Amino acid sequence: MATLAGPIASPWLGRLVGRLPRLRRPHKRRAQNHVVVPLEEEPSFGAYLDRGQLSRAAEQLIAREERLFGRGDGEVETEVEMEAEVEAARLAADRATLASRVRLALSCSLGSGDAEALRSAVDAVRRDEEQDRRWQQRGGRSPPKWRPGGMRTLHDAALRELVERRMDGASTSTPTGDGAASGQSSVQRELCGYGRRMRGDLGLVVQAVRGCYPAEMDVCNLYARLYHGAFSARLAVLADFGLHHVDCSTILRWVNGNYPDLLTGEVLGGHVDYGRLGPLLPQDLYSPLESQYLSTTQEEVKRRLKLFLKEEEEVWKRGALPTTTEGCFHSPLAIDVLQCIDGAVRETEYILGDQRKAQEVVCLLSEFLDSLGSFLSNVMQTTAGNSKPVLLAHLTCLQQFRDYIVKQADLFPADVKERCVDTLRFLKESVHTALLSPPHYRTVGTSSWLKKSLLGDLLLSLELHIRDLQGPSGSCREELVGQLQVEVTVEYVKRLLKGNLRLKATQHQEQAAQTVSEDAKRLTNMFSGAGSRECWLDGIMSQLAEVLKLQDLPCIQIVVASMGMTYPDLSSKHISSLLKLKCSLTRSDREMVQKALDDCRKQSRTSDPTSPPFFSRVHLK
Repeated sequence: MATLAGPIASPWLGRLVGRLPRLRRPHKRRAQNHVVVPLEEEPSFGAYLDRGQLSRAAEQLIAREERLFGRGDGEVETEVEMEAEVEAARLAADRATLASRVRLALSCSLGSGDAEALRSAVDAVRRDEEQDRRWQQRGGRSPPKWRPGGMRTLHDAALRELVERRMDGASTSTPTGDGAASGQSSVQRELCGYGRRMRGDLGLVVQAVRGCYPAEMDVCNLYARLYHGAFSARLAVLADFGLHHVDCSTILRWVNGNYPDLLTGEVLGGHVDYGRLGPLLPQDLYSPLESQYLSTTQEEVKRRLKLFLKEEEEVWKRGALPTTTEGCFHSPLAIDVLQCIDGAVRETEYILGDQRKAQEVVCLLSEFLDSLGSFLSNVMQTTAGNSKPVLLAHLTCLQQFRDYIVKQADLFPADVKERCVDTLRFLKESVHTALLSPPHYRTVGTSSWLKKSLLGDLLLSLELHIRDLQGPSGSCREELVGQLQVEVTVEYVKRLLKGNLRLKATQHQEQAAQTVSEDAKRLTNMFSGAGSRECWLDGIMSQLAEVLKLQDLPCIQIVVASMGMTYPDLSSKHISSLLKLKCSLTRSDREMVQKALDDCRKQSRTSDPTSPPFFSRVHLK
């Protein structure tokens, strides 16, 4: 600005203009008898300004500049040197006037200004820049004192002042009485005001102002940088004070969520290069806010989780039964805890823009599960009338926790995920052990059992026991009943193989085989009717019955080898105990059966069991 106004402000130029006589140019004698058609005169500089044609005014000034300074050194005649100096002073003054009009037009860019006037002002800036480049290309020739003209600097300064003025007015114009702003803090209102103003103004730039600029000026990103700087400066002032958690989270939400969404949304996304704007807050201001937010969020989540568990403990201590849903005991603990943690994790990830930071919140689940384990341990150690219903209700909770961890595995660090899964597995096994009291197995594997199957007493006991396990819902009940079926089958096989029974006659072996086979069917029917899905257990008892029935040694070898391949945990001790039931087999026969299995396992180098481990649960002395 100083460059443009410099010449007219020089005192000696004023005195010089006053002393110079009026110079007259000689008139040329007009030719006689010729009709002269007058040419249309170009409007004056002032006329162009009055019409708002700033581009034409700039063009005229450049033409005057070229007439004065465009010729080479030494071409200026002595007699017109004084007149040229006067014209240069007038030209400098006109340039200052043009600069003032251009600044005025630019200052109305985002208001009610005329688009044509803005377009003309921008073109005036462009023409002046082109004149600067022409002078740069003229080598050693001396340009006028006002070159370079600084029109682009003036343009950018005018837009910066415009942006600052509009952002200053954004917070004061934010409504305070409407529903959107009611209950908001002053920080929230200010940020909403800045964001609203920025979104509206940049939208106007994209829709209207952009068309007044040449593409190479990249006006959308220019405005974005100016608004980014203005927003950043104001946000830094807010962030430099001690903030309440709500205001702290509001600032972080704007930095990592609202602000990127604003600049990458549907309206501005294709016109603003958000990645080149830089951070909205410097790291020395951002890091303390992030630490404050994480610490406060973790403490709040811990507090709420503690309250959820305390409510469960109070219900149990009062002796009240858990609520029921469709006949099943139900506890809201898992849903409450997971909603609390998941909500905090999702919010933290959005507010901080970093999933790794959110993991610091989800890790609180591991600590909570330890507290839950202590509570369930207390329940299992008492004989209160509501202890079993409480355990049944929480079996479903344990399943819900595990399902969440598996489905949201990406939220958990690997070590935290493994620790949580291990804790849940231990808790489930402990609750199963407490709920599955051993039924009556006294007659299984005895001579009385062989003469007349006494499984009816066992089945009656099991039916009563299963009836007490109606508490958990869905898959949890199926798993619990299935676990009971596994334990019953393990105990059945263990008592059969423990060596109290000797089957000497073929008739006795066939009778035992028939009894085992019928017992397997009755157990399977009862457990499957109760919801168990452990149908693979029926195959174990059927194959044991087959070995008891067979008398041909090669056939026995085949069945035992098949069992050994299906159940890799079938040991030589189990095989020996099974074959000892058949007193008709010699020690050599038993060794041959074992050898056949060993050879079969050696030939098949890969182990691909088709059923879960079973015989490793059958402990024999």
